Amino acid sequence: MIREGFIERAIRQLRQVFAQLLGKVDREEDPALLDARLDDLYLEHLGISRQMLGVLDGPSQLRLLSDRIFVAIELVRGERDLLAAAGRAAEAEDAARRLAELEQLDV
Repeated sequence: MIREGFIERAIRQLRQVFAQLLGKVDREEDPALLDARLDDLYLEHLGISRQMLGVLDGPSQLRLLSDRIFVAIELVRGERDLLAAAGRAAEAEDAARRLAELEQLDV
């Protein structure tokens, strides 16, 4: 029960952060700044880098993240939306693919 509350709070917090970031996304912004923001969110909420999550296979992600898989799903969903809003279509499509893979792990 306590763990569920923590996860729900983390997801709610991420949704608020992404809503704020989406309101500020500028297609002219340096891509490195957006990448740094995303990297910070992954480290803060999952304890691993965005790149690390991307190279792990599904079973390894599930084993490493356990019940934080729901937080990872929210992070990747927000990443996809931010990248699309920033005009980075290929990267947004990659995030959408990773999101679909994570959602398959959602147990």
